[in-house]
Amino acid sequence: LKKGNNFKEENSPFSEKNNFKIFAFPFLSVLCAVLGGLFSRMVFLQSNLSPFLTTEIRLLGAIIFLITIKGFKINFFLKNIEKKQRKRFLFSIILGTNIGILLQQVVFKTLPIGVGWALLSTSPVISLFFAKNEEREITKKIIFFTCFLFFGLTLIIL
Repeated sequence: LKKGNNFKEENSPFSEKNNFKIFAFPFLSVLCAVLGGLFSRMVFLQSNLSPFLTTEIRLLGAIIFLITIKGFKINFFLKNIEKKQRKRFLFSIILGTNIGILLQQVVFKTLPIGVGWALLSTSPVISLFFAKNEEREITKKIIFFTCFLFFGLTLIIL
């Protein structure tokens, strides 16, 4: 976790030598997330499953995938983290993963996929408020394009 702040190291998988990964991974992440949202919306339209149940199914599916493919051991990552960081990490799992996916499932159940995903796309605007906690500088360019994104999403929703 401590070494994750320096992306320009030569041995880093996200160094300037690996520009493909820098752009491909975010694109693939968004593509997979949108497809997951689309499939969730289709399930909600064709069944009477609750968002809570579908959240637990998605999380269980991820755990089964990690166990079978990667030989996942549930406590492997906790050994190398300090106690204070461990509490923060577990809190982020509960808040970000469990509650975040649950609320995402509620969005997919109640809103059309386009409007729902447009609302979920406001995360860059929201994350800008938390960026001061990191050691990276917030430039005028970042603020401009974040506001530009927010206003574009507002126009889509209106």
